[in-house]
Amino acid sequence: MIRPLLDPTIASKINFTKTNTDLQKYISPENLQTRYGGTDTWEYKYMEPVPGENAKMRSEKGKDEALARRDELIRRFEQVTSQWVGLDPVSVEGKGKKAEREELVGLLKESFWRLDPYVRARTHYHRLGVIDGLGGVDYMAVGGGDAR
Repeated sequence: MIRPLLDPTIASKINFTKTNTDLQKYISPENLQTRYGGTDTWEYKYMEPVPGENAKMRSEKGKDEALARRDELIRRFEQVTSQWVGLDPVSVEGKGKKAEREELVGLLKESFWRLDPYVRARTHYHRLGVIDGLGGVDYMAVGGGDAR
C-alpha cells in the first residue's frame, strides 16, 4: 500500500515485514527485543532530569572561558593551516606542521564538547550515559542495561 507512493530508489531500500520471522531476516535475534521474537530483554525506562544537570547553562563566566579557548584554538588552527599548505608535504617541516595541525583538530573537537554543556541542555541520553562528556556515543554502555 505504501510502496507505490515512494520513489523507486527509496522503495528499493525499504523492506516491509509481516511477521517476526520476516523481521529476523534483516535484524539478528540478539538485536531484537523479545516482543519482536528476539532475545534482547532491554526495555525502555524514562530517567527523570537530575536537579542541577543544566547549571552550567547559567554560568556566563564558564561559557565565556570555553568560547575564548575555542576562539584561540581556531586562530591557531588557521595560522598553522596557512603555514602547512605552503610546505612540501614530505619535508620534515611539512610533516611537523601536519602533526601540529592534527593535534589542533583534536583540541578543537575537545573544546566543542567542553563548550557544549554551557549552550545545550542535557538530555535523556546524557543521563543514561549513552553520550559522554566528550561527545562519544555508545548505545550499549548504559548503566543497568543497554539503550538500544
